[in-house]
Amino acid sequence: MLKKIAIVLLILLIIATGTYVVLSSQKQEPATLIGRWVHDDNGAVYTFHNDGTVEIELPKLTPYTANYIMDEASGTLEIQLIVDSQIQRQESAYFLEGNTLTLTSSLTGSVVTMTRQPD
Repeated sequence: MLKKIAIVLLILLIIATGTYVVLSSQKQEPATLIGRWVHDDNGAVYTFHNDGTVEIELPKLTPYTANYIMDEASGTLEIQLIVDSQIQRQESAYFLEGNTLTLTSSLTGSVVTMTRQPD
């Protein structure tokens, strides 16, 4: 009788452990813009910070810092650059999925993809 109870308890333990492992592997952190992204076509590097700034590194040019506004409700991302003392705004619809950021220009409809880089 004790042997049967021990076997049942062991089986329940195995099932519980397996269930925990499966549920833990399915649980993912929500996608975030914060981090380092590389433009898939031109190699530009965008590093988004929590404070609303983004460092932009373009090949063969001096890096610069811009501001960004991310509106999760509308799914838009606006990058504000200051060029020759004037603010230029680039607004895009954004979609985050895994390590891919897709930006669609609200003016031209052009699509850009970026890949997240490890920290």
